[in-house]
Amino acid sequence: MQKLDILLLVCSSMLAVQSTNLSLCAKRMPKVLGEHISYEAAYSRLKRFFQTGLTEPILRGVCLLVIHTFCRSPNCYLLLDRTNWKYGKLNINLLVVGVLYRDVFIPLVWKDLGRAGNSNSKQRLALIDKLLKWWSLSAVPLPELHIAGDREFIGFGWLKGLEVRGIKFVMRIPVSFKIQAWLNGKIKDRRLRLSVIQRYLSWTGLDSIEAVLESEYIVKLCVFNNDSTRAKAKHIYLMTNMEDISEASVFYRKRYKIEVCFKHLKSSGLNLEDTSLEGQHKMDLMFAVLTIVYLMAIQKGIVHFEINGQQEMKMFLDPKPYIVPVKSVFMKGFEYIMAQIFTLEEFVEGLYQLVKWRARQQNPLYQHFYT
Repeated sequence: MQKLDILLLVCSSMLAVQSTNLSLCAKRMPKVLGEHISYEAAYSRLKRFFQTGLTEPILRGVCLLVIHTFCRSPNCYLLLDRTNWKYGKLNINLLVVGVLYRDVFIPLVWKDLGRAGNSNSKQRLALIDKLLKWWSLSAVPLPELHIAGDREFIGFGWLKGLEVRGIKFVMRIPVSFKIQAWLNGKIKDRRLRLSVIQRYLSWTGLDSIEAVLESEYIVKLCVFNNDSTRAKAKHIYLMTNMEDISEASVFYRKRYKIEVCFKHLKSSGLNLEDTSLEGQHKMDLMFAVLTIVYLMAIQKGIVHFEINGQQEMKMFLDPKPYIVPVKSVFMKGFEYIMAQIFTLEEFVEGLYQLVKWRARQQNPLYQHFYT
């Protein structure tokens, strides 16, 4: 079988069993194919797909599919984070960059770091450069890019690298951070604690202060109240090069949408952690397989709510009041494809419908249909 044929077979088999366990997929493959095939032959097909080192054509194809379907707006808002777990003594640690569409996160590019711990600036910028390179291969004009990340994604090289590439950023910084401020046209020699900056901004009524990194790069530092229901810190401190500070704070508040995506891929629907594969390129391929299924579910969920109206919402008190949808876009779409797709032929037809579909242009900072 050709590589694309096997990719689609792997996707449809994993959808059928809602798991990345190759043994379970091999047992279900005869039903998916609609023909007799021994367990040993089915398992061998699955293993061969992941054993090849030729991952880039598949990863690039998935990235271009997301760009063509979801990235048609003049502003593109990206999110960055890691998801990690252990398989025995092996650390699986995926660094992922993706796009925020309305209130849904969709992966674009990713890399298994092959070790525990945070990524470095070089690895993150290499992933951004890969996205820019692949975007240039599409027929979609490159929009103005924005990216948001949590406290582990800081550092002069990283932020300066984003600036050089023309990307707007919003990155949270740890409360223990100290900065040099730019005031009255000069650098203050003394490094200030963030609590001092918070009091200064509260006293002056300013929305931000200019901070100097490595004595040469000036960014804005802003503070806003942490209104999360799980909040431990009273304030959140952000570094940004966005002009509008209120937009920067709204953008950062949507950062957790990437964690919602990870939950869907790991536990709510596709059970990514069931995999027993070892090897970075194998995990990159596995994430590509699940991203294709995830994309199909998201597209079906969006279409459903666009036709039938906004989601039903429910309020909780834990301890602060917050509102969540009774059913997420992913779960609604996942229910649909689980009820409609049983064979490889039906999966191919569903993927063809996704390829033809185009998401409406929108700005996710001002869209709350899928909160």
